[in-house]
Amino acid sequence: MLLIDLLYLLNAGFNIYFIDVFLGYEFTTFGINVVTFMSLDYEYRTDPMMKVFPRVTKCSFYSYGASGTVQNHDAMCILPINIVNEKIYVFLWFWLVFLCCVTLLDFIYQIFIIFNPTVLSFQLRLRLRKETNKRYQHKS
Repeated sequence: MLLIDLLYLLNAGFNIYFIDVFLGYEFTTFGINVVTFMSLDYEYRTDPMMKVFPRVTKCSFYSYGASGTVQNHDAMCILPINIVNEKIYVFLWFWLVFLCCVTLLDFIYQIFIIFNPTVLSFQLRLRLRKETNKRYQHKS
């Protein structure tokens, strides 16, 4: 069981690492940067989400003119999918940090129970008492 808890912790940690590599090493501090961005005054803040997920980019459109030659038109294009992606990755950052914290606390708790015989015997007696109470309740 301890090995499975360790694998849970490694899974959450590797997910954070791989997403961080995928996003150009911006993911590990992404959630903290977003929270500090939201708390700053409107005049002094720069959006950290736009660094990772730009919303506007330069586009080149090619069309045929009246004489049949190709005309190049430069424009600014809005990327609505990046607006959605930044919200998903903010949620994902908070979710993975939550999972890491909970899994780490559970892992430490399991190690504490295994290496402390007093707590282990207390846990076993408590569970045994619950099971015997359930059996007597079902017989009546």
